[in-house]
Amino acid sequence: HREVRPSNHSHLSYMRPRRQLFLRAIDPNSKFLLIFDGLMVMVCLHHAIVLPVQLAWVDELIPQPLAVRICLMMLWWLDMLLRFCTGYYKEGVLVMDFQRVARHYGRTTFFLDLFINLLELASIFPEASMREWIIIRIAKLGRLARIVGVIKRVQCLLESWKSVMLVGLGTRLVLFLFLLNHVICCCWFWIGKLDWSDTGKNWLDLRITSGGTVYMDANPFFQYLTALHWSLSQMTPGSMSVMPQNSAERCWNVVCLFLGLFVSALLISQLAAKMVRVQSFNRDNLLQMDLLSRFLLEQEVPMSLAGRIRRHVRERAKEKKKLTMADLPWLSKLPLNMTQELHCSIFARTLLSHSVFYTWCLMDETLVNELTFKAMELQACSQSDDLFVPLQDAKRVYSVRAG
Repeated sequence: HREVRPSNHSHLSYMRPRRQLFLRAIDPNSKFLLIFDGLMVMVCLHHAIVLPVQLAWVDELIPQPLAVRICLMMLWWLDMLLRFCTGYYKEGVLVMDFQRVARHYGRTTFFLDLFINLLELASIFPEASMREWIIIRIAKLGRLARIVGVIKRVQCLLESWKSVMLVGLGTRLVLFLFLLNHVICCCWFWIGKLDWSDTGKNWLDLRITSGGTVYMDANPFFQYLTALHWSLSQMTPGSMSVMPQNSAERCWNVVCLFLGLFVSALLISQLAAKMVRVQSFNRDNLLQMDLLSRFLLEQEVPMSLAGRIRRHVRERAKEKKKLTMADLPWLSKLPLNMTQELHCSIFARTLLSHSVFYTWCLMDETLVNELTFKAMELQACSQSDDLFVPLQDAKRVYSVRAG
């Protein structure tokens, strides 16, 4: 008799796809795409900071070498190539057929991405005029929408820990406020540089001090700080000595005031909602402890035992058990085949680690799906929980996965 034990990789043998006639696309949840999307977020943040400055100050404030522009352009061409072979979700079902993925990308944003990449490629040549260079930079701002998709993917991670929930929210709000005021201040400086003025003056013609130089002749860094100070004063009750000098600047000032009104209301509502959520969670715990103390007092439980009970309950309330499928009612809305695949991915390694079940599954591969779906479930226990009680029949078999 020779005992059969699974090898290191044999527990995944049932999941190996059979040969198919069509090419498989890249899984959108793969680690490679997650790392690449994180890199593209950094590129988008670079564009969000650098492009508005270059639109207003050309290359005086932040010069961009040719090698950096070529590297960024190659990243965007690589992004196009990956979009062609990355799967997508249609009505909750992952589509991995390469031809369908390519057609889906061709019907969505392919032509826009191709147009922007070709414009950026044309800007590398020195023959590109300044007007074309400005149009290219404005067109590249459309890529910033990629940040939203990646932020949604990491938002669930931030909400998983209540201790960093407010930190994550604060970081997002600070980043949003900085980028918004950065764009506003660059637009404010660009409007001040326009040749058209119905009054013959721009805010850049104002003098910094009486008898001193005007803002137009100041160094670019001081000009940027002044424009940023002006944009922040539109979002807050702060004051600013720079005032609009023509109709275009006055219109932009009115637009920024309306924008600041809505942004302030949005930020306050977001912070208030998060604080109420945390306070509601703490209030529920305090209410439960008050009810427990009342129960122990009414039943005249001895003080020593009541103290141990309260301490134990308080410590157990701080514990965070791992989630099970029973804690997620939305999983019941999944289709049957996807539910079976989920059970198989969770329980297959534990099932096939037993030599008897491994031998059975070698004889009939369908047993893996049947056993994991109908005979196995998750149970999260704390350190002091009781699984076995004396003088009772054993109705389950437990396999410890962690702990």
